[in-house]
Amino acid sequence: MKLKMYNIINIYTTIKTLIENENFNDSILKFKMLGILKSLESPISNYQTIQYDTIKELGIPILNDNGKETGNYTIPPDNKETIEKYIQTMNQLGETEIDIPLDKFKASVIFNKGITAEQLIHLYPIIEED
Repeated sequence: MKLKMYNIINIYTTIKTLIENENFNDSILKFKMLGILKSLESPISNYQTIQYDTIKELGIPILNDNGKETGNYTIPPDNKETIEKYIQTMNQLGETEIDIPLDKFKASVIFNKGITAEQLIHLYPIIEED
């Protein structure tokens, strides 16, 4: 299945939120969701690496109270040109299509489980009719 990176991020975040929700008690559905999370870990990790590398490349080091570098970087909020370049880079990455082997949810399995409409919209690319 080909999905844009933005869809992958939305699906990953939504499923992770559902699994961690104490009120979401469908263990069979949670088990299937865990499999999907596992499939999405690699692209999510790659995205986060590129995001960090982009911030490191475009940004400045964060200093601790003693003026020493912490090893983290930031893009100053007053540097509009750099912010625009960062946004452009991340948008291009977000639009990238990735081919991932994922099982889809049958509509009857995912609907009426207490999942909000917004969450269902994020999961829409991996929901199919019965």
